[in-house]
Amino acid sequence: MKLITVALLLTPIALYAEGHKNAIWLKKSTYKGKWPLKGAEYSLGCMTRKGRPLVYLSDTETAPHGINGAARGLGKKMFGWPDGLKLLKKGKIPFDLQPFIKSGLNLCGK
Repeated sequence: MKLITVALLLTPIALYAEGHKNAIWLKKSTYKGKWPLKGAEYSLGCMTRKGRPLVYLSDTETAPHGINGAARGLGKKMFGWPDGLKLLKKGKIPFDLQPFIKSGLNLCGK
């Protein structure tokens, strides 16, 4: 019974790791332009699922947050990722994530 439990716990981790692309570290202190995010540092990454690139931001304390359409939908459905719009400072709009989405898509070769 314990073996089955362990296997079930490892399955989401394996699914998450498969298709994960390199990530880059973003810092408010080195960002050119106005920083639209609440936190000062995030990891930006991209992984492919069902042929779709999922671009996400993650800090050291929270789960990845999906920031492109595919990640906000499929990432939430498959992994329970929160919506990346929650990371925006008050007064910022979804369009403010575009530079991050573009860089993330480059990580997936898109």
